[in-house]
Amino acid sequence: MVYAGILQGVALPHSELALKEVALRPSLGYSAHDGRREFAEVADMLAARPEIPDLLISHRFPIDDALTAFETARDRSKGVFRVVVEP
Repeated sequence: MVYAGILQGVALPHSELALKEVALRPSLGYSAHDGRREFAEVADMLAARPEIPDLLISHRFPIDDALTAFETARDRSKGVFRVVVEP
């Protein structure tokens, strides 16, 4: 539970996070809306529009090139949108 910058007794370094433009996005993989699980909604969306990942992922790297992937993601001059490291 997050309350006033505390995550289960751990203080978050808000200034450092803001300077590095870190975005904390909590996620629940098993949440549901109107009785339907999000995973099912997303699976249906991807089945209906298989081009979505290609529109969102600008760079792909094999796992052996993970360091290059992170360097690419950090370099804003390369027009990076999303980087994926694949096994």
